[in-house]
Amino acid sequence: VEDTRAGYWHSERCAPTEGLLGQTVGLVGMGAITKNLIPMLRPFGVKLKLYSGYPIDAEYLAQNNAVQASLEEIFSTCKVVSIHSALNERTKGMIGKEHFDLLQDGAVFLNTARGAIIREDEMIGALRENRFMAVLDVYCKEPLEQDSPLRQLKNVYCMPHVGGPTN
Repeated sequence: VEDTRAGYWHSERCAPTEGLLGQTVGLVGMGAITKNLIPMLRPFGVKLKLYSGYPIDAEYLAQNNAVQASLEEIFSTCKVVSIHSALNERTKGMIGKEHFDLLQDGAVFLNTARGAIIREDEMIGALRENRFMAVLDVYCKEPLEQDSPLRQLKNVYCMPHVGGPTN
């Protein structure tokens, strides 16, 4: 928003993406948010790879042009990876360097779930390589500290935990 107010346009300042049309999108977590997001992705003709710690119904997968996949498969084959898992003992710190190293150049990583699902320092290290971009709405410590490296990286878009249902 500040860039637009300052007179910049997307071709000058924003990180380029390939858009959603026909992309393979990986969704991590199969709760209510993911189930509500999937129909919104249909118009873009995406192929979906879904990660869950539990089996996903085969009929549901078929109806949604989706397959169940491991985290490693999602991070290595999807141009867009979006985290929607609940935070619990099983998911705390489940995404780290080994996953970010698998991301394709030019990928987009989104986290609107919980910051602690990600090993944030490892994500920052991977983002410093400038191979992919991140859109983050949640952080390990909120509000995001003013001196956080995430605020300085040009390939990171920081939101102030506003994604999701509103009153």
